[in-house]
Formats: sequence, structure tokens, C-alpha cells
Amino acid sequence: MNDRHEPAGHPDPDAALPPAPDDPERLLLHADLDGELDPAASLALARRRATDPAFAAEAERIAALHRALSRISTEHGPSAALRARLAQPWAQAAADVPVTSPVTAPVTPLPAAQTRTRRRGWHSDWRALAASCLLSAGLVYGSAALYFAPDAQQAQIAATVAGHRRALLAQHPVDVASSDRHTVKPWLGSRLALAPTVIDLAAGGYPLLGARIEIVDGRPAPTLVYGHREHLISLSLIPVGSREESSPELSTVDGYGVLRWQHAGMAHVAVSDIDRPGLDDFVAQYRAAERRGGEGEGAR
Repeated sequence: MNDRHEPAGHPDPDAALPPAPDDPERLLLHADLDGELDPAASLALARRRATDPAFAAEAERIAALHRALSRISTEHGPSAALRARLAQPWAQAAADVPVTSPVTAPVTPLPAAQTRTRRRGWHSDWRALAASCLLSAGLVYGSAALYFAPDAQQAQIAATVAGHRRALLAQHPVDVASSDRHTVKPWLGSRLALAPTVIDLAAGGYPLLGARIEIVDGRPAPTLVYGHREHLISLSLIPVGSREESSPELSTVDGYGVLRWQHAGMAHVAVSDIDRPGLDDFVAQYRAAERRGGEGEGAR
């Protein structure tokens, strides 16, 4: 029984509202049209439109609405008479402010020698003040640049976690579904400049499910997708331009475990909601197979 009682003659105002969409991605269509989504989110919506006719129709309906709203002329703004009425109180207030003449004090000229000394002192003080301002501005700018400089590793982790979440919400978490690495690698190679080594870890409990392409650092990055019981693991491979090696480092973002390491000029970012021992085991098996050149069915 509903405990909410509305006064007679006053219906519930919420009853006239349309129901909320049951598809979260429909809400992103408006943001996409306003240019508020990152490239990865826009790419995910484009894939959905290409595979879902109903979603594509809804996207076109929203786009038509945006175009219609953008064509509304600005000529229907306030009239000249209304603008004059709005400006009248301000003009009256300005007219009521008394205008006073500045008080002029007599000026006594200084001796010529004292005038030259003061001029030299003024120029010296001015140069010192300008140098101080430039130094302060440089320090402030340098500090702000250090404070606000984006951390490349954290940006990579944030992008891969966002891609993993979108994949879980999408109809298909992969762009190419195959457990055959000889199918997945050519598919990636036909779309990217460099196809990564594709490793199958089915024998170790992490079968290859396929791959998709994410946008990380503004560039496409291959993402291999593995399964483990009811969980998915997304492994993005991101070129970093450095041959520096690093061990896996753990992060937790929005409840997802993330392990990031570098090998052979690539940053590897594994994201999943499995427990820490499971994610450690997956990464250990993948790295062991990678050291063997990707051959074999896993580390075990």
C-alpha cells in the first residue's frame, strides 16, 4: 500500500515524467552529441549503433532533436523596449552618484640633483620589481605544471578500467570472439600497426575469449580478453616508447583490481574483479608464457 497521500486536486507531479531508460548507454548519447565523451566512449557507442538497429534508431532520433534545437533562432530574445526598461534603474543609479572634483595640492619642485637621484632610484626599484614578478611567475608556473601534470601511468590505468566496465555493460565484451590465437592476432594485425603476441592460457584456467580495441592515451590499444569461471580479465597492451622493464604493481580502481607492468616496450594493464590471488596467478602465467615467446598453452 502506498503511504504517500496527495492533496485533492493536486496530482503527483512525478507521474507525468517519462520513465527512466533501462539502458545506461542511451543516456550517453546526449553527452556524445555535445562532445563531452572521451574517444573510447564514443567508439563504444559507435560499435553499439553498428550492431543494434533499435539503438541506432534511438541515436538518430536524439540527433534530430539536437539539430532542431540548434536551429532555434536567437532573434526571439528580449525586445528593445524590455532591454531599455531593464537598463533604466542602472542608468538612474549612475545619475544619482555625485561627481566631485579632485583636490589639487600645490606642488613644490625639487632641486635638480634630488630629482635625478629619485629618478635613478625609481628605475632601479622598477627593474627589481619586474625581476621579482618574473621570478615569482616562473616559480608559480613551474609548481602548477608539476602539480597538474597528468600521470601517464594513472591515465592508462583509468582508461583501461573504463574500457573494462564498458565491455561488461555491452552486449558483447569483445570485437572478435575466438579462442584461437591464430584468429585473434590476424584480426588485430589488420586494424593496428603492430599486432601483439596473443597467448592462450586455457590449460592454466584462463581461456582466451577474444579481443577488442580500446583507446588509451588517444591511440588504439589491443585488449585481449580472458575468462576465469564467471569473471572476465581485460589485458591491454600499450606502446610506451621505452624498453624499461618493471614488475607488476597493484592498484584498485572502483572495486577492480589492476596489475600494470612493462615489458619489451609495452605497458601491460590487466583489469578484473577476481580476487588478488587469481589476478596474480593470471599475470604470473602470462609473463612466463611471454618470456617463452608466447609459445605453448600456458605456464603450467
